[in-house]
Amino acid sequence: GRVSMMVMIAMVVRSESIVVGWLFHLVVSAVFGAIYGSFLGDRARTYASGALYGVGYGIFWWVGGALIAMPVLLGMAPFASLRMPEMRPVAMGSLAGHILWGIILAELYVRLRQPRLAAGEAGRLA
Repeated sequence: GRVSMMVMIAMVVRSESIVVGWLFHLVVSAVFGAIYGSFLGDRARTYASGALYGVGYGIFWWVGGALIAMPVLLGMAPFASLRMPEMRPVAMGSLAGHILWGIILAELYVRLRQPRLAAGEAGRLA
């Protein structure tokens, strides 16, 4: 039968609850976001460089998480989703999702790192 991706993610922590899958995925995403800030944050100074690093970071976690760690933790071989023709569309959707997550993460990081306007400058612009 078919199993939703969030249930598969929940199975990594020995659950079959979609809520547990979402919570686990969100916590892992937050941790990976903090890792991005620690290791790549200083390099992502502009939106363009942030997007570039975000794409690479998303692909990195797609390979490391979705293609290697998750299948192994579920008792499958690494890259199992690419080896099974019926799973390739799911793997490609996961790749797109990881790239989008990486770009959003990087762009938000750049936005939050930009210096705030000083109170005086803000008054002059009004």
